[in-house]
Amino acid sequence: MSSADRSVTSVLRVGSDGTQEDLGISSDLFVQALRQNGELRWLFSRDGSQGTVTVYDLQGAVLAHVTPPDGMQVYYPVSMLDDGRLLLVIGYDEEHDNRSRYAVMDADAFLNGSTEYTEMEFVG
Repeated sequence: MSSADRSVTSVLRVGSDGTQEDLGISSDLFVQALRQNGELRWLFSRDGSQGTVTVYDLQGAVLAHVTPPDGMQVYYPVSMLDDGRLLLVIGYDEEHDNRSRYAVMDADAFLNGSTEYTEMEFVG
């Protein structure tokens, strides 16, 4: 793929007065929002080749570059729970129509590169 074929996402913060500020965040993939009870907490992007998650604060500063644990192809936050833990997608269940596998982890531990998550199990 040539550079002319690439799409780059940039993030603008729009103030209540209509002013716009480029946060300096750009990614070849999507920049996603992480919310807690509907309130925006972080922004993040994923590197498609290595799966590295780059987490940004709401001013555009990089909080962390998180590398997935060895052997994981999918590893990214979905939302922040009421207690501050993260809900993560940690893979897909090939035996059950490739449904997402989920885990929870302390947000600070995630930012610090910990791989100590608790996988959620669903019954039924």
